[in-house]
Amino acid sequence: MRSLVQEGIHRLTYPVPLPGAPPVNLYLLEGEVTTLVDTGPFVEATFEELRTDLETIGPGIEGLSRIVVTHAHFDHAGLAERLHTISGAEVFLHPDDMDRFLLRPGLSTVWTRHHLRMARFWGFEEEELQILADGIGRLFDLAPGVREEWL
Repeated sequence: MRSLVQEGIHRLTYPVPLPGAPPVNLYLLEGEVTTLVDTGPFVEATFEELRTDLETIGPGIEGLSRIVVTHAHFDHAGLAERLHTISGAEVFLHPDDMDRFLLRPGLSTVWTRHHLRMARFWGFEEEELQILADGIGRLFDLAPGVREEWL
């Protein structure tokens, strides 16, 4: 869904593929430096809808100059790599978010182990731990490719 916030600022709203999760809002800032604020989750349907919305508004993906990721949750950063590859846009991400979401190669495993240890301490059963591990893995699948050089 697209809406005009004010001249040159468009809100783009997309569903998040988790039960009960609210939709995510992205913003397209038109001007000399066309900027997309947040990218949505790494979901093909979201990508296609975003592509259509950007073409309808005007710049298309190729017309993006900057991508600003407000925080590195999968629903805000998931398509950053794909959009960067297509557009060549500069991507901006705060260093604290890189560490919080742990998207550097190999650290997702450390993050998962840490949370499973905490869940085990809190009394989760083995079946629940497996469900948690699977869910964490799916979260990482929704936000591939955030690059450390974007910091």
